[in-house]
Amino acid sequence: MLLHLVPQIMNRYSNVDLELIDVQIPELNVTLTGGKDLVVRKPFPNKSYHVACRKVGRKAVHGLYLEVDKQLTNFSVITCWKAKCANWTDEQEKTLTHRVNYTVADTDFDVISDDHTMQYAQCGFESRWLTDFRIDPPVNTQPRMDLLICEYHKRGENISLKDEYKDVVMVNRVEDITLPTIEKERLMERGAHNDRLPTLDQRFIVDCSEVVA
Repeated sequence: MLLHLVPQIMNRYSNVDLELIDVQIPELNVTLTGGKDLVVRKPFPNKSYHVACRKVGRKAVHGLYLEVDKQLTNFSVITCWKAKCANWTDEQEKTLTHRVNYTVADTDFDVISDDHTMQYAQCGFESRWLTDFRIDPPVNTQPRMDLLICEYHKRGENISLKDEYKDVVMVNRVEDITLPTIEKERLMERGAHNDRLPTLDQRFIVDCSEVVA
């Protein structure tokens, strides 16, 4: 199974610096370390988005691929960020933790993607949307951490989020999401027209035979 993960955080504050600590997938015994395995880049026109991608080349790429040698039904991705701001009076650094609990909705295909625009009907491919995308568009449904200070998320009431604050800063988010599978050909077709997607030769390969249950 191929996982297209896009660990990301939105930071609209010019006086707050971010650093990626790591990305963990406990069920697969995977830990990808910031600065060693992963780097943070800005592949979108909106430069408030900071996205983790594999540490290879210099291009800002839209997330990362993991190839897993089995079909998954449930797994979680935990991304830890370090936020630094000299204006915080209690401490200058805070750890921000984003946990996304994934449920795979079906076994029709062998790819899932954090890019929910992949679920739209495309030339040769039918829609894979589980919900009404007119109510919950991808900008709301796609998993994302936010740097929030004295404010709350604005992704809509239908999104399953639980945020925890320390003083006035949101430091912990748990997000539950159910994703349909998509065709690998759909992903490759998009990649042929979008050079911001990772390439298969940049994927991480996970051997599940080494995972202790």
